[in-house]
Amino acid sequence: MPRPPRRFAAGGLYHVNARGSNREPLYSTEGDRIVFEERFAGVVRAYDLRCVGLVQMTNHYHAVLQTPDARLSDALRDLHGGYSRLYCRVYGRDAHLFKNRFGAVEIETERQLLTAMRYIHLNPVRAGLCERPEDWRWSSYASTIGLVPEPAYLSVGLLLDLLSPDRRRAQERYRRFVEDGAEEIRHLRSLAAVLP
Repeated sequence: MPRPPRRFAAGGLYHVNARGSNREPLYSTEGDRIVFEERFAGVVRAYDLRCVGLVQMTNHYHAVLQTPDARLSDALRDLHGGYSRLYCRVYGRDAHLFKNRFGAVEIETERQLLTAMRYIHLNPVRAGLCERPEDWRWSSYASTIGLVPEPAYLSVGLLLDLLSPDRRRAQERYRRFVEDGAEEIRHLRSLAAVLP
């Protein structure tokens, strides 16, 4: 019997994630990551989503998305299905690329939004893929803090407007907030290195 469809609120903001089947990588080359990001941008445009943040990891990705009309499941079905079909065709794969359903947690407060964004932007640091979140090319963090141009699919105003009406000041506050989290990660790693 099929699972009942999940309900998403029109105008709702969600932290979504999806993982590769059997924790296998979703990307084999940088080109795959580019293709995924292009398909992601197309889905954001087609479904009129607002993307606050995105990070591609190795075997999963995270995004914070606002859906205007509750069609988040349709949007992610199109993203996952389209990318998966292309990936499977290129690599001769015949199994599902994505594991089961995507995860989605509704973000209901400003604090939850800030926490979710810091979590996704620090994911590459936590995983040991980079030392600083701005060094991970496959993340929206560098765009959010103004180091690189904002891609068309990204709507950083939803986040930055919480921190200050002045864009530069908001970017600096967010950068410090994320850097505090990165420092905690580095501190925990240094403790783990000296513990027996």
